[in-house]
Amino acid sequence: MTNTNNYYRVTAYHPGEDITILIDSNGKYEKLWQLSSELVQKGFDILEVSDSSKFVGINIDLAEHNPNKVFLRACMVGKPDIFIQTVDGKRVKVLQVENKMYIPDKNVAA
Repeated sequence: MTNTNNYYRVTAYHPGEDITILIDSNGKYEKLWQLSSELVQKGFDILEVSDSSKFVGINIDLAEHNPNKVFLRACMVGKPDIFIQTVDGKRVKVLQVENKMYIPDKNVAA
């Protein structure tokens, strides 16, 4: 069973390595900023942060609850592809890292 309490998704870019990562955490952190802070300490720039009440995974299933791990969902060389798509009559921002796509915030029109 997947627990959506404290489920966070972060897309981050490391300029020194020229890589983008898409990370999910389901239960390891109490607050979203804790995951973001850890990535910033490792040299990443944070591009998007979301919790499970906001993001919509287009082709990414939710990870199982695990208070000890984070989940690398996708990575790629360079920056992610960002585009606008119309969903249910509303234009939303879509992020694509390698072959994984998601809407960071289903409530914000682009």
